[in-house]
Amino acid sequence: MQYRFKPPLGLLVAGGLFMSAAIQAQTPARKAPTALEVINAVAHLASFHQGEADDGEMAVRVGRKVVAYLKAHKLSASEAGKLGLTLGPVSRDAAQLRVCSFSHESGGTRGTVDNVVVQWQNAAGELFAYYLPVESYFTTLYPLTAPGRTMYLLLGHEKGSGLCLGYTAYVLELKGNYLILDNQVFSVKDHSNKNELTICNVAMTFNPARQILSLDDAGGPGKADFYSDEPFKPFKLIFRQGRFVRLP
Repeated sequence: MQYRFKPPLGLLVAGGLFMSAAIQAQTPARKAPTALEVINAVAHLASFHQGEADDGEMAVRVGRKVVAYLKAHKLSASEAGKLGLTLGPVSRDAAQLRVCSFSHESGGTRGTVDNVVVQWQNAAGELFAYYLPVESYFTTLYPLTAPGRTMYLLLGHEKGSGLCLGYTAYVLELKGNYLILDNQVFSVKDHSNKNELTICNVAMTFNPARQILSLDDAGGPGKADFYSDEPFKPFKLIFRQGRFVRLP
């Protein structure tokens, strides 16, 4: 698959920074970018036709700018659109976790690549944002049943090549000001990386009442589980005690 997966990032992320509280206290707050600066950065990335020739560094820089802006602004769908962003699913709880994305061209058979930023708020109403290490167009968000914890499942898809549409399940956990990205949630051989599960041409649907994630052949020009030598067989995962485990 031609995905440019980004490495897992740290234990706790507060508003997009890997710093201790003491270091944060000593670092002067950076001035948030203006709306025009965000518009120009997103538009420039979208017009960059050399794809990922810079190993995604430009996308990361734009992601940081979007994060800085979202730490100070809560956007409606129309406001996001004016900035060149797409506002995706939003949680209905107190955290109001919001999924935003901006895109660039891969320069290859993948076509459009979606970059993801999430925004949330703590109990005091302070805004936080983070640029996620995943490339997918997330369409749905579900709360996960985890007593004493605040966890969400994101489902999306992204073209991996001419014959691969990658479907992705991604799990986030919020703890006040912090976003946790390295929980060992999935353990599906050859396809999962802690809190992320991606498989070619295998559609994923979630039953929130039963907390069951179903994986089935999505049809289309490419075979299910495109890069595997084994024939794909549909299966189900149930969320229990902070993990998705396979049902017999």
